[in-house]
Amino acid sequence: ALYVVDLKKFRRIAAGDRLRGQYQGLSQDPNSLSNLDQDLPNNMIHQVAIKSLPQEWLYCETWCDPKTKVNAKTIDLCNNPQTKEPKLQAAMRIVPEWKNYDYEIKVLWDQIYDTNTKDQIEYD
Repeated sequence: ALYVVDLKKFRRIAAGDRLRGQYQGLSQDPNSLSNLDQDLPNNMIHQVAIKSLPQEWLYCETWCDPKTKVNAKTIDLCNNPQTKEPKLQAAMRIVPEWKNYDYEIKVLWDQIYDTNTKDQIEYD
């Protein structure tokens, strides 16, 4: 889930404390844990003003039309329960430039920690 927050108001009404308290209650219920990203905002919507962003702000392959990906401002690399595809593999398929980013990070890691992770190819 993705939220835009008015931090001054959020702090003024102690929204973080309220959300933590509600989370504590929900996390006791094993049935809630599977849908916590939905249950928490749904249960708190009247105490903490929560509004949904337009769909282009969060694309998820599991529940969005593939045609909408081109307009996506963010991409959620969520687990797809239908395919059970590993996240790294899905990231490389969904975000073509992922391989380049992954390699750049490995090069930086190797420079900082004097390792050789960039030669550990995890993709074709």
